[in-house]
This record gives sequence, structure tokens and C-alpha cells, in this order.
Amino acid sequence: MTVDLIDRYLRKVAVWLPTRKHRHLLDSIRDDIQEQLADAPSPEEMQAVLRRFGPPPLVAARYLRMHPVIDGMLAPTYYVVLGLSLLVGAIVHASMLIRNAVHEVPVAESIGTVAANALNGWLVTYAVVTLIFAIGSHVVVTRVQARADDGACRR
Repeated sequence: MTVDLIDRYLRKVAVWLPTRKHRHLLDSIRDDIQEQLADAPSPEEMQAVLRRFGPPPLVAARYLRMHPVIDGMLAPTYYVVLGLSLLVGAIVHASMLIRNAVHEVPVAESIGTVAANALNGWLVTYAVVTLIFAIGSHVVVTRVQARADDGACRR
């Protein structure tokens, strides 16, 4: 039962791994899982351990040492800035509808134009905010790693 459960889980993880690294990474993941499963005698406890170990795509990313686009430390701020940016865009486009109504622009034409502009504006806003935070995240992670490496060299 344990081997079957682990094998099914590893097959799901393998989907997310590059073929050339399958064997090495899967062996490492299997070892780590079996170490954690040592204290889980029942199938329910084994499944709970695998759930805590993480979803297969995240496990694959963790073992490939992939970093998220927006680092966890900046993610809350990113979501706030993105949400506020999109909200401001919605307010601007709503005001355009009001302006068009005052100038007696036909409703269908006004809604079509504003909707197209809003969609375009939101996509650009999303891209720009994400790009800025991705660059900022990369800079922060690089500096933290450099400091950690520098500290390790001094010891």
C-alpha cells in the first residue's frame, strides 16, 4: 500500500519534471517522503503526510529550485498594488461612461468603446505591475542570496 501510494504521487510529480532530471530528483523526493512516512502507519496518515508534502507541481518546482515570479515576501504588496491599480482603472473608465452620457454619445457605442479601452488598460496595468514586482523580487532575492553567500564565506 505504501509503495503504491508513493508511486502514484511520484508519477504526478514526474509530469512536472524535465525528462533528463527525472531519475535523480524522483529518487531524492522518494527518500524524503519515506523519511516523513516513517511515523505514519495508517493509509489515512500517509495521505495526510503527502498532502502536507505539497501538490505535485509545487514539489517539482521546489526540487528543481525554481523561484516564484513574485517572491513570497513581496506577494501581499503586489496584490494590493495590483488591486488598487485595477480599481483606479475601473473608476476612470466608469467616469468615461458618465462623460459620454453627458455628451449624448449613443449608449451601445459608449459601452463598446469604454469596455475595449478598459480591457486594454487592465491588461497593460497587470503586465506593468507584474513586471515591476518581478524585477524587484529578483533584485531582492539576488541580494539576500549574495549576503547569505558572503556570510557563509566569512565563517
